[in-house]
Amino acid sequence: MHAAVSGGPAAAVARPLRPFAQFRTRDHLGDPGASIRANVDGYLAGHGIDLAGGQVLMLANARVLGRVFNPLTVYWCHRADGTLAAVVAEVHNTYGERHCYLLDPDARGRAQADKDFYVSPFLPVAGRYRMRLPEPAGTLRLAVSLDIDGQPVFAATVRGLRSPYTTWRLISHVVRYPWVTAQVSAGARVTTLTISRAQCAKARARIAAAGLTDRVDVQLLDYRQATGSYDVILSVEMIEAVGEPYWPAYFATLDRLLAPGGRVGLQAITMPHDRMLATLSGHTWIHKYIFPGGQVPSLEAILATLREHTGLRISADFPLGHRYARTLHEWQTRFLAAADDVGRLGFDSVFRRMWNLYLAYSEAGVRSGYLDVHQLLLQRPS
Repeated sequence: MHAAVSGGPAAAVARPLRPFAQFRTRDHLGDPGASIRANVDGYLAGHGIDLAGGQVLMLANARVLGRVFNPLTVYWCHRADGTLAAVVAEVHNTYGERHCYLLDPDARGRAQADKDFYVSPFLPVAGRYRMRLPEPAGTLRLAVSLDIDGQPVFAATVRGLRSPYTTWRLISHVVRYPWVTAQVSAGARVTTLTISRAQCAKARARIAAAGLTDRVDVQLLDYRQATGSYDVILSVEMIEAVGEPYWPAYFATLDRLLAPGGRVGLQAITMPHDRMLATLSGHTWIHKYIFPGGQVPSLEAILATLREHTGLRISADFPLGHRYARTLHEWQTRFLAAADDVGRLGFDSVFRRMWNLYLAYSEAGVRSGYLDVHQLLLQRPS
């Protein structure tokens, strides 16, 4: 639904129908106590833009029955003479946060912006967005894509036909699609597994504090005992701790739990295949102190295990090693800065030196090319 944010169709909605079409300030940028228009003007003023009362057209999903699913809100901001001054693309992530990109599109509505906001666990804060956001006329055709290192990794489109708001049109939509927003916004359920009692208790407490116990279930369970069927499975740097003898069971479990048409997001530290083979029979400092029983895989080993024990295949590969080195450096810097706090948690100087060495070793491994990090998308071939 799109509306002029100075008023908007909600003002004309009959009171009994307002729960089915509402725009609330707290769902969008700025101060929840101000109006959407005032917040848009304030954001633009912070970037030196004054519309002088010109119209702002907003494209957003309305709040329906108390719920809203609104990954992207677009504001077309006009000067008083009707010319387009700017477009604001407001991105909402899966954690209730939002971020605005100020765009100066060309005559066809095309613009670009560097990605600098964390949206979901599946893609890093990297790359460049390419957007096509022409102002809606009789039809709506928007497109957003993300390129990382020159390769497209994400694309989304929105299409529709423009129709004027009327009470009867809203009633028609309510009758035909009464729960569509609720199904999308509340339909996601998360099951997460751990074998740590302390981690389980901490996670459950945080989830309860966030009011999400009806949507997130933390289970104290070995992954091999998991049951059910899931549309999306996310495993981040777990495979390194599983151990090479158990890789077949690990990947077979992912395959068994994945629903038809589902996807697995797998993040793994990797090493060259010849080095992996050389370390299989060894017992290094990392094995002794950091990952007892663990083994860093190679991409070749992952591919072979998938092929021999599952119906899953790698459909996308995002190497992150050149960025991960900086992550490790930041971890080490912050760890050293918090040494006194770490000590008060009960970790002695021997542990702190060990962990400092581990972080420095890992950074050196990534920068030298001995280690890498990959985000892999696994799917069954169609």
